[in-house]
Amino acid sequence: MYDQLKRIEEYVDLEKNLFTLDKYIKKAAEELGEVATASLVEEGLKDKELTENTMMESCDLMILAVCIYIRSGGAVEDLSKNLDKKLDKWQQILKKKGILDGTV
Repeated sequence: MYDQLKRIEEYVDLEKNLFTLDKYIKKAAEELGEVATASLVEEGLKDKELTENTMMESCDLMILAVCIYIRSGGAVEDLSKNLDKKLDKWQQILKKKGILDGTV
């Protein structure tokens, strides 16, 4: 996974004069719409031909989330640590709701 993150970091650097943080955020919103559309089609709630399924559309969204992270000053080397902080917070929420009783 680290190699893929470094590739994203390299591409964000190459695009630094073309893509602002705001543009990455708007592209992520657009991709979220594509994830939602794919999910609706797969659940039979929308009639449309898909070029990519929900799983692949979510990969596009994850790539853009990493672009936003990097463009807003985050370093790939710190991503694991920052994700752990967020996961610890989620874990506490699950414990409070009684969904999680031990550690994962």
